[in-house]
Amino acid sequence: SNATVAVLVSPIAVALAERGYRLALFGRTASKIERVPARIGAEALAVPVDLTDPAAVRAAFAQVESHFGTIDVLVNNAATYVPFLIAEATDEQLRSTIDGSLLSALYCIREAIRVMQPRKTGDIVSVTSESVRYPAPLLSVYAAAKAGLATVHEALRRELTGTGIRTMLFETGRIDSSSTQEN
Repeated sequence: SNATVAVLVSPIAVALAERGYRLALFGRTASKIERVPARIGAEALAVPVDLTDPAAVRAAFAQVESHFGTIDVLVNNAATYVPFLIAEATDEQLRSTIDGSLLSALYCIREAIRVMQPRKTGDIVSVTSESVRYPAPLLSVYAAAKAGLATVHEALRRELTGTGIRTMLFETGRIDSSSTQEN
């Protein structure tokens, strides 16, 4: 495939690279994200970006459009996954979990729709979690954010009817974060 995908660094990016996709890889840390294209052997653009900043997300999508011309697929795989008890949560823990697990995805979805609508085609994929159905203590805010993302996707299916843009949720089970690549 020669499609262009905006995706966070993950095993998903590796799998897409192996299938010939051109990738725009979003991540927080420039020094880490810039090493990824050589590591996965793909035609890839490393885009350091704070996905919780809407202006930075707009700029990142503009950079991808400038480099590749378009975006065919968005894979939302960002999340803030820090365990805490609600009663003991700091304001920052609450805000960063919602921003990193829900708002960041919404900013990316909004920009992807803007890019995809004129071409009347595209796929928006968001990674969510089984915690939506089985919320666990210490991860309740994360589960709520992922449930919010699932609700948005349900509405998007109807909102985007007839536009040629498809949406999909990918629900994961437990992930061993110690073995995933950092970005």
